[in-house]
Amino acid sequence: MPIIKFKQGIPHYFQIKDYFNRMIDTEKWEPGYKLPSEYELASSFGVSRMTVRRAISELTQKGKLEARQGIGTFVVEQRLSSIVTNLYAPKEQEGKHIVLKQSFVAASGEIAQFLKLREGEELYQIDRIRYFGKEPAAIERAFLQKSRFRDLEEEDLTGTIQDILTDRYKERLTFLKSFLEPIVADSETAKLLNIREGTPCMLFWRVTYSSSRVPAFCSKNIIRGDLCRLQINSQ
Repeated sequence: MPIIKFKQGIPHYFQIKDYFNRMIDTEKWEPGYKLPSEYELASSFGVSRMTVRRAISELTQKGKLEARQGIGTFVVEQRLSSIVTNLYAPKEQEGKHIVLKQSFVAASGEIAQFLKLREGEELYQIDRIRYFGKEPAAIERAFLQKSRFRDLEEEDLTGTIQDILTDRYKERLTFLKSFLEPIVADSETAKLLNIREGTPCMLFWRVTYSSSRVPAFCSKNIIRGDLCRLQINSQ
């Protein structure tokens, strides 16, 4: 259990809760994972058991953790899924992806977490613009493990990455997770999407998984605000 570098002015329980949230959202702690005991957590973080208990209690109330009497505290399979899959436009207007750049990069901390890889592992980075007809709709930056998808740079990258992985690499992609944040377009984004600087957009990270629950790729997407919508399915 890593030591948290607590920030001044923010309650310790809140920072511990935020750490737990990150571990759950990035699936470092997968559904069914059993947390260390309150005593072990308190010792690791250098706080009281009451502080740890409050962080756990709040996440339990939100349905992210479950306390089982006499057994321990476990990560819960999330029942509410937020799916951001669709840029919407009439079918006849759908266009292709224009590749801006392909490169090899080392997995950074955040990307490594999303893909469950070691930091520094070599990745493909693919920067593209998605069009609807002649209109630029979104900027996509995708990351894929180089050793897993050999010779990816030789593929036609004007289609969807999902189709490439399914057809060429026989991956069975089963579900995805998305993390959203409303933003406004900076000067570079505005230029690429042919919109005014300051125009509302949606930033979201998408992590797409194979049938074995192993991340296949992740992507950072910036979408024009007038061409995206959020669909939420609850089960």
